[in-house]
Amino acid sequence: MSEISELSPDAKRWLDEVNKVMTEQYFINSEDAGWDNKLIEIYYGYGDLPAEFVEWYVEKYGLYEFRMY
Repeated sequence: MSEISELSPDAKRWLDEVNKVMTEQYFINSEDAGWDNKLIEIYYGYGDLPAEFVEWYVEKYGLYEFRMY
């Protein structure tokens, strides 16, 4: 089995922002979602801004937003 490659620097920065948005609004991050580096690079390759990607992802998988009051 081949080793999973490391993320590109741009993909790492994008992922950090995606994780920030997902954690703040949905209490889940990429690790919780089970993403590996290959999948992250695919998602990054879509070209979406992090907030746009999160909006698409949560709609696709039916995640609920949580708010701290």
